[in-house]
Amino acid sequence: MADILLYDHRGTPVSTIDRVTLDQQFQALGESLFYLEEENRSLWYKLTQLEQRELSRDEQDTAVDQSRKYYYRHPYGRAILRGLQIFVFGAKGVLYKAQDIHPAVQPWLDAFWKENKMGLRQIEWGFRAWRDGNAYLRLFTNEITGKIAVRFVNDKEITDIKTDDNDAEKIISYHRIWSVKKHSGIRETKEEDIPAEEIIHLSFDKDSDIKKGRPLLEPVLKRLEQYDDWLEGRVILNKLKGSIWAHKKVSGTPAQVAAIAAKTPDRTRKSSEDTTTLSKFPHWGTILTTSDSVSFEMMEAKVNANDTAEDGRQIRLAIAAGVLFPEFMLAADASNSSYSSTMIAESPFVGMIRFFRFFLEEAAFKSLLQKVIEAGIAAKKLPATSTEITMRESEKIRLAKIRTLKPLATSQALISLCEQEDMMLANPESMEAKEIPTKTEVDLEWPPITVRDLLKETQAYGEQLAMGVISKETTALRLGNDWDEENRKIQREAMDPEGRVVNNEEENFFDDEEHP
Repeated sequence: MADILLYDHRGTPVSTIDRVTLDQQFQALGESLFYLEEENRSLWYKLTQLEQRELSRDEQDTAVDQSRKYYYRHPYGRAILRGLQIFVFGAKGVLYKAQDIHPAVQPWLDAFWKENKMGLRQIEWGFRAWRDGNAYLRLFTNEITGKIAVRFVNDKEITDIKTDDNDAEKIISYHRIWSVKKHSGIRETKEEDIPAEEIIHLSFDKDSDIKKGRPLLEPVLKRLEQYDDWLEGRVILNKLKGSIWAHKKVSGTPAQVAAIAAKTPDRTRKSSEDTTTLSKFPHWGTILTTSDSVSFEMMEAKVNANDTAEDGRQIRLAIAAGVLFPEFMLAADASNSSYSSTMIAESPFVGMIRFFRFFLEEAAFKSLLQKVIEAGIAAKKLPATSTEITMRESEKIRLAKIRTLKPLATSQALISLCEQEDMMLANPESMEAKEIPTKTEVDLEWPPITVRDLLKETQAYGEQLAMGVISKETTALRLGNDWDEENRKIQREAMDPEGRVVNNEEENFFDDEEHP
């Protein structure tokens, strides 16, 4: 068989090779590529999957199962989801306040919050949505009493979400399939269609026309698995390299070497072939007595951990980037970070926390509390109309003129205009009461995300309060205090054991016209 002439990149003949050898080399290369592809098949995606916005039911169940697994069994999965709970909800969670001033509305919300244990349930609501991608809160309304009870529905029990044929964002019902265990031990499967009005569906990482959300950990599931494999490999390698503690050298024939080796302490063998029990691994302080023909050489483990430390860190960085967590928070180790770099690293994370809070407000809490007030009105437990104190129209026009002139006024005129503005706002005759439909909206306030310097933050809020840009209630809430609870405690401290006010000449910080 003729040889094949090989050329270099310049077209110059360099060598020859016979066809049989060339075929063998191509076959070996093809087999290598095949095994490499098979080994890494789990890392490949179909081209259609790269643009897939919605998971199939099987893919959704798998993603939820994997997310739950890594939360319960992986330290980083636990750190991510638990960290979100801590930073988003803080020590007390979201605080709410009814916008309507009718004295029955706020107690109605307080009763719902207490009866349904919403202090803890609100945290679980966000946690379920982050872990599973979806959280379904079902509302059970008593039409006679107007009270609402809430319970969660397992994400995997919602098998389908029916939407309007002409509007993918308009949900009609949720199809639920679940099983219950009878007294006989046999499980019975049940199905139902839950009207959309009875479900508040909180979902993350999806487009508005997609039915189900996706777990927060989905982008990093592979990296979590790889980090486990990398760390497990390091542990195994360390054990292997550290398993041989000494090299015993014996001068003599092979038979003599074998006889001495049979009597050497070894953790891997409990007895020899003739059932003679061997001694255990030597403890510290052991004295060995040998002849000149036997010598010991202590072995070094030579783990060389630094050789692969960067690989582990790159995997950890990929996990941190996938969930927008600073590395020092993910690993609970800030030893390699300076104060300035830590502050910079926190900025995207703090922004993410603010986003999650806004999302929870709009998609969950405002809708829930609004339904609670509406149910009370429908059952006639709350009035359908209320009162609103507003400024008279004529006074509004005067106030608008004053505020228009203020930027153009001289210093002396500005003082006069400010005095007129204050007098108008403080004059009760400038206000009037109007009958309006009872407001169903609520105001929400979150605890501070981080407190760097309590003194500086308190002074900053004090200045904002003096400028009139925030209320005393907002100031208290942003400092992490419950307005109503602190007001009650202050009033209690201002009374003697018989209930008489003892410091009525002092101005109460919480006693103002806005909160009588």
